[in-house]
Amino acid sequence: MKFKQLYISLLVVCLAFSYFTTKAETPAFYVEVPYTTINGKIIIEAQAEGVPGKFIFDTGAPTYITYSLARRLSLESTNTQNILDAHNQSMTLEKTQLKRLSMGMPGINIEEIPVTIMPEGHLIEQFGVDGMIGCELFPGAVVRIDSRQKKIIITDNISLFHINLRNRLPLLHVQGQIPFIELNVGVGVIETVMFDSGSGAFYEMISATASEALRENAAALLSKGYGSSGIGMAGAASAGEHNLIRLFELRVSTGRFQNIVTESMDAPYSRLGSQLLDYGTVTIDYASSAFYFEPFESAPQDLYKKRWNVDFTMANGHVVIACVWGDLVEKISPGDRVLKIDGEPVGEVNVSDALQSSIVKIKNEKAIITVLRQDGTEVEVAIEKK
Repeated sequence: MKFKQLYISLLVVCLAFSYFTTKAETPAFYVEVPYTTINGKIIIEAQAEGVPGKFIFDTGAPTYITYSLARRLSLESTNTQNILDAHNQSMTLEKTQLKRLSMGMPGINIEEIPVTIMPEGHLIEQFGVDGMIGCELFPGAVVRIDSRQKKIIITDNISLFHINLRNRLPLLHVQGQIPFIELNVGVGVIETVMFDSGSGAFYEMISATASEALRENAAALLSKGYGSSGIGMAGAASAGEHNLIRLFELRVSTGRFQNIVTESMDAPYSRLGSQLLDYGTVTIDYASSAFYFEPFESAPQDLYKKRWNVDFTMANGHVVIACVWGDLVEKISPGDRVLKIDGEPVGEVNVSDALQSSIVKIKNEKAIITVLRQDGTEVEVAIEKK
């Protein structure tokens, strides 16, 4: 009797396993690409027409190469293209054709690739990279980003990974090969979100969704602010009004995240960024139009973090105010230069250092900053993490 019960139990388990996982088959190709990270950017090594280089792996963008790499390879412009960056800013860039791009072990070669050339001296070069590898290079492939092993796997067979099908989300075809998924952003709030591995954030919310989440009591307003929300391909975003909100819960497949602090932004779509990989493995199956997120932990993850009531950026080698929150809006403005922090002079900032780490490092949760306003006057203001 016990043996019969055990047999039935094993049969049920096996049936459940076969239903919730994929069946392994021999792949036609399998490539592993190691990566490192710099300030949230995923950096891989590849060869462009035989020339070794480093590239940002960016699922939220097409493939770009730097102006300097285009010159080294003697690539000529074939035409131009108007693009909109992540902050809805437009620019016109040159296009060209890359004969071959090679990456990974044992190695994969992608040939005759249309690529966009970045403007000469673009900020992206300060990461020490030669371009960005976009998602359009892998139509019909499976792309898996494993942060624990620090590698990207590119194959034609998803069954190698034995993924629980409960972690599956439909992959939406919104904008080319860029991966979009639909998420519940609180009760009754559903939005289409881009998975953008080129973003170093966890979740960035567009203003329309932020307003809806607040209206449906799915979020709480922490503060109102004014300034620039970040830097895109076309440069710093235009200054504007923003809301800093605490989203009560966000679910990504079976992963649950609570108390996400994010600011609203002016962009076409909200974004899940590379910080998602700190909490699980992402697999994108382009052939089957499926997106999988396998969380490392089954318990909800509390992501609440205090934020300074001022954001910093850099301009012309100086630390300047990017965005101010709450009462500080009446005292300082975006673009004002930071002269001192707690009485210590703030020197010139190297662009490369600023992009690859925090622009300023403040040990405590309160500080006094001395600011040179754009009208030529100096003012001291108290800032704090809230």
